[in-house]
Amino acid sequence: MAQAYLSVSDVAKRFGVTMSTVYRLVQQGKLPGFKIGGQWRFREDVLDSWVLDQITLERFRANEQSS
Repeated sequence: MAQAYLSVSDVAKRFGVTMSTVYRLVQQGKLPGFKIGGQWRFREDVLDSWVLDQITLERFRANEQSS
């Protein structure tokens, strides 16, 4: 099965943010992506895992604050 790669525009639409936000996050190393020929690309499966990690991290922080 072929791997699905997304563009900055695809990622922005998926998460409901602007393309500027996607560029900023990936340049800060907060969003997993890579460049091909000067254009950012994102593996769909890696983004799915990243989202789950973010949810887990938020739950951990919420539990720490309520303790």
